[in-house]
Amino acid sequence: MRHTGPGLHGLLIGGVSLFAASGCRPAEVAPVAAAPTEIKGIQSGWVLDDSPGADSGFQLVFDRYPAILPTIAELGAEWYRFEFRVTPKAAERARRRREALGLPLECEGRCAAEDLGWDADLLAAYGRALDDLRERHINVLGLVSNGTIAASQAEQIAGSAEADGGDGDNAYIQNLGSVVLPMLLRRFGDRIHAWEIGNEPDVWTQASPYGAVPGGGPRPLPGGSFIYPSNFAQLLRRAFYAARAAEEEGVPPVTIVSGGLLSMNAWSDDPASPGAGAGLFHNAAGVYLQTFVRAGFASAGWGRIVQQFHRLPVDGWGVHLYVSQDTPDILRDPWNNFGRYAAAFQAMTGAVAEEYLGAGHALPIWVTELGFGTPVARVPLDDRTDSLRARYWPYEADGLELAYDCLAQLQTGAPVFWFTLFDVPNADIESGLFTPVWGTATFAPLTPKPAAARYRQIGVQPASFDCRRTAPETPRRRVRCKVQPAAAGTGTGEPFSGQCESH
Repeated sequence: MRHTGPGLHGLLIGGVSLFAASGCRPAEVAPVAAAPTEIKGIQSGWVLDDSPGADSGFQLVFDRYPAILPTIAELGAEWYRFEFRVTPKAAERARRRREALGLPLECEGRCAAEDLGWDADLLAAYGRALDDLRERHINVLGLVSNGTIAASQAEQIAGSAEADGGDGDNAYIQNLGSVVLPMLLRRFGDRIHAWEIGNEPDVWTQASPYGAVPGGGPRPLPGGSFIYPSNFAQLLRRAFYAARAAEEEGVPPVTIVSGGLLSMNAWSDDPASPGAGAGLFHNAAGVYLQTFVRAGFASAGWGRIVQQFHRLPVDGWGVHLYVSQDTPDILRDPWNNFGRYAAAFQAMTGAVAEEYLGAGHALPIWVTELGFGTPVARVPLDDRTDSLRARYWPYEADGLELAYDCLAQLQTGAPVFWFTLFDVPNADIESGLFTPVWGTATFAPLTPKPAAARYRQIGVQPASFDCRRTAPETPRRRVRCKVQPAAAGTGTGEPFSGQCESH
């Protein structure tokens, strides 16, 4: 949900060793199959930096902290989420280059990747990091998002169908999907076969992008990483054609994953409440999912893709699962605390594929971020005690076990990426598998949390619960979703409403 930036670079990573951890378990039930080990993904923040703290030029985090890669390998992670971010100095050099060449700042249809910051030095630095991962036989999910090109949110959402009456295409979308991405596919296609396009495009932080503007004035910027669904649909169209063009040039088959939508408990969805179905629909990212798919067919040429290629523009659906945070005894009710959210997203994406491709064409669910926080960073230093660790850390470990086992049982078909490897308390990131010693300015040395041992055990032993049950004696659950256009009395102006019922 949040990318670990320069705060991570303050870590001094020493030797680490994992330790066994025990957590509370639900009532005994017949064990079910273990999660396959290939489901295990991880991320550890920005791959490289060119901030003033860097020694010279670009500095790889793997070089600065050489314990990162051995730690990932020891944990048994088989996938790494790798963000292609244009660094501040590279972006500034590109700005000066455009000015010298007389190119417009928005660069619409006239710029090469180098004019947008992607010069030979930046590409070589990312190439070295990919080589480090390949040497350890770790698969890579390449992430291309709003950090890949330096552009304001106003540039990113220009020409949207929702706010501007356009078709969602603009200079930013063209540069990202049809200039930089094709270059990355050609350059790194031998090492990266799966690419995530976008990062939480549904997340706004300042003003609802759907509601009416008070007084009819100019629409304020949504904030966050939000782009309108029509913008996102156009980006996915361009990514699809970039992938096919790269394959025609000899790049191995490319998998395109739609950027992870944020799933969290923003709406009240207590199973006993009358509004539980609507709450589950919203919490499983239903509004944005439905809207960008409909925008794709309405104005972004998705229908032509289906007609010509007999496939959707994406090969997998991305989601970020941050549900049931701070829920006590999270393992006590696997279905309500986690399973139904993943199942709702799975049901909605499966219905989309069936609607446009026919039965039997459901696509994998890529959980490109998953995490449970351990909020000791919000506790004053003087009040922190080992009892707080005992209180918070097992919760994170139980949440990790619950999520991975549930996703394996739901057969989502793709890796699950834990966010993140290390806590960064000064950035309020507390979902790491390792944490710094409390109160130290440099964060060193690092300590494994119980979640690290639990992560290491994924796939080693069968789950002790059935994710689809609320209790051992209850029937196995599933989710059905009904979606309809236009808001149903929410007053938010959201283009879709729905009900996802757990049966």
